[in-house]
Amino acid sequence: MQHKLSGIERELVLKYLQDANVPVTVTLLESLPETGLHSPSSAVFPVALASEKMTVLNQGIILLKNPGQAVASFAGKDVRVEFYFNRVGLCFITKMTHFSSDLALVIPEEISRIDETPVQKTNAFSADIFYGNSSSDEVVINCPAATGYRLFSKPVWKDIPVEEGQVAKSYLEKIVADARARDVLGNGIQLIPVCRFLASGSGGIKALQGRAENPEVLYVNHECIVFAQKSEKFAFKPGIEFNLKLYFPVELKTAGMFREVFTECCVQSVYSDDKNEKTCAVCSFVSMKEEDIRFVYEMTTKNLFI
Repeated sequence: MQHKLSGIERELVLKYLQDANVPVTVTLLESLPETGLHSPSSAVFPVALASEKMTVLNQGIILLKNPGQAVASFAGKDVRVEFYFNRVGLCFITKMTHFSSDLALVIPEEISRIDETPVQKTNAFSADIFYGNSSSDEVVINCPAATGYRLFSKPVWKDIPVEEGQVAKSYLEKIVADARARDVLGNGIQLIPVCRFLASGSGGIKALQGRAENPEVLYVNHECIVFAQKSEKFAFKPGIEFNLKLYFPVELKTAGMFREVFTECCVQSVYSDDKNEKTCAVCSFVSMKEEDIRFVYEMTTKNLFI
């Protein structure tokens, strides 16, 4: 249920915006889900506005000074504005309007908290990471499949959005140079989803600032798996080994059936974006059974399911 701020809460937020030099993000409403009040997925790219380019007036108007071409293209359109207030994600819907030679956002009466994105159990692929030396102190981290990535298809460069291609190419050049120096490149197809993730947008403001999210899976084949996480605190380090359970959905009449594959895993390489906000880990399988290798190979090379 959407939580709307009371009048008193709204006044506190307005005062906070005026005094605290708070950065905000702006996203076109037409590119968001139905209500526009959920935090955007990785497929939607909010534009960040630095606090030094904004002035918040007593009348509840945000003036934007030299906002840049990306934001200027929003003029005359409905947008969602997001920001953090005491680590809680807030948002409101308004129209980007012209104000003299600048742009302005009128803060409406209704300001809402950003909804938590519910985690729904589906029949999709996922992976469980097991840390710890005994059952008493074992930690299990569930890693879902990343939205918008074709986990079981051979990665191709056209999977990367055109507007992110140049940034992705720069990451690829750095990664390839490093891999060649360490002689760990292999065929390198796993680097395409890595570069795509590192070049992608931040995904917007979350319901709570600083909350750690579980890693997601970008790609998997019979030899390796690629994990990704939007967090400064990344659990993967090169050389670390851990146990892994993979859940592959199978085509049976009974819904919710999975083929479980157990293996040990070793982190081969870790890559981060320039801001250390997004990180990927390429991990190799080191103890998968022969029958499981054949099963995963069939699943991931012959496109038995997508």
